[in-house]
Amino acid sequence: MSSRDERSDAALDKRQIRLAFGRAAPHYDRVAGLQRSTGEVLLQHLPEGLAFARALDLGCGTGFIAGRLLKTQRCQRVVAVDLAWPMLQMARAKLAGEARIDYVCGDAEALPLLSGCCDLVISNLAVQWCQPLRRAAREMFRVLQSPGSVAISSFGPTTLVELKHAWRAVDDRPHVNDFETVEQVIMALQMAGFVMVKAHVQSETVFYEGVGQLMAELKNLGAHNIARGRQRALTRRRDLRQMIAAYEALREPQGLPATYELLYVTAHKH
Repeated sequence: MSSRDERSDAALDKRQIRLAFGRAAPHYDRVAGLQRSTGEVLLQHLPEGLAFARALDLGCGTGFIAGRLLKTQRCQRVVAVDLAWPMLQMARAKLAGEARIDYVCGDAEALPLLSGCCDLVISNLAVQWCQPLRRAAREMFRVLQSPGSVAISSFGPTTLVELKHAWRAVDDRPHVNDFETVEQVIMALQMAGFVMVKAHVQSETVFYEGVGQLMAELKNLGAHNIARGRQRALTRRRDLRQMIAAYEALREPQGLPATYELLYVTAHKH
């Protein structure tokens, strides 16, 4: 399949992804608690006792992973890549005293980097915006040296299952982003040439005071619905009330639950 065909087959709107995360950049860190905790777990999945010369932080956001890699001396230098330029600006401002980071605005599916330029690719909750993943997987393989390692975290398909359920009470349109399964992620990496692919899946439930708080957080994270088949018109108040009523039926003593399926995958290039 050609790259043109793959782009036309994409489930998510890349332009909307860039715009959404660009708008989210100024307030991203205030609501990115799950992203930070997932990033800490992802760092624990790196090979023990191994330090890297140059790491690629793919979908670096505001620089959390890049900063942690250098602070913990897991690598000597970091290339921080993000699709949204405002995210890179926030990362540069936050890590202003750190001279060992190179900032690059680029697409994970067409990285503006030389082949074999790094010995680690790490990506925290970013590759789920590359659908299908196979093109980004090939790019990660290309920019890695041999030997090299990749470690990624991603959302799985049961993420926000409660919100999907609530919207199904209204209509069958895609109101919530769909994500690839761990099997699909593993297959994409293997097809790109990676070996020793290992995966760990866990679920985390976050509780919210109400639907409004959840929707506001998703918007502030840039993670609201950006599927190609999404409804473009404004949601009618009647539909919104119907969705909220369906979600409220799921309320627990702690609040409204929102499930996040977290995929942690590591692999190697020989």
